[in-house]
Amino acid sequence: GYVVYEVVPSNTTFTSVANATSSCAVGSAAGTLCTLTTTSAIAAGSSLVVAYTVTVNATIPAGTTGFANAIYTTPPIGCSGSTCPAPVCPDAAAAACITTPSAPVPDLKPTITFGGTSYTVGVSRDVILNINEILNVATTGLVRFFVPYSSSNFTYDFDATRTTGTINGVYHPVNNGDWLMTPTAGGMLFSNSASNIVIPAGGRSRVVITATATQPGGTANVTINVAHGSGGEAEMRDNAVTLTLSVQR
Repeated sequence: GYVVYEVVPSNTTFTSVANATSSCAVGSAAGTLCTLTTTSAIAAGSSLVVAYTVTVNATIPAGTTGFANAIYTTPPIGCSGSTCPAPVCPDAAAAACITTPSAPVPDLKPTITFGGTSYTVGVSRDVILNINEILNVATTGLVRFFVPYSSSNFTYDFDATRTTGTINGVYHPVNNGDWLMTPTAGGMLFSNSASNIVIPAGGRSRVVITATATQPGGTANVTINVAHGSGGEAEMRDNAVTLTLSVQR
């Protein structure tokens, strides 16, 4: 029975908890201290997911931008019995504190469309970089992603005038003209700062680069790193993808 503590967030009521018992009754108001006691043994080196669920009130104050949730190993300071100040992030006393946006936000997940990954020296192939919106919310504002130069075994080329990429003989429309590519010492930084393009809800934007093998017997990674917060997104766990290319001797 490992014990942790949660305070019901502002503008919500307590709903349920999984893999633990709770001292809070269903419907407990914001500011109520919930003592959570795990119901399953946790073996050394393993973990247990405790799902703590609240319900957002039918009406919330104008200007509310998010709901702060914190987990504590001891009851937070300032509580009077089971009533506590509602959590606000950041909270140095909390083991973890996160704010969930009060309105839907986009989530950008990169993927790569490619042909063969085995090259010989001098061979060039198109590689298409897909920036996908997966939560059905259109992006707003600045979107950035970075493609690092991973080794000297390949060079990457970006042509802003291209409108198609070719993968295994099939032509795919791309959006190179929407993106400003800034070369850096470590790679290519792509931004929509010039075009202010919007990636539509559930849609994507595609960029083609050309990978050319330059040295035999080596490998290189094509990696897309989407900058956290791009387009208004909040999720960062799916912001990177990597494709490995190799050069035959």
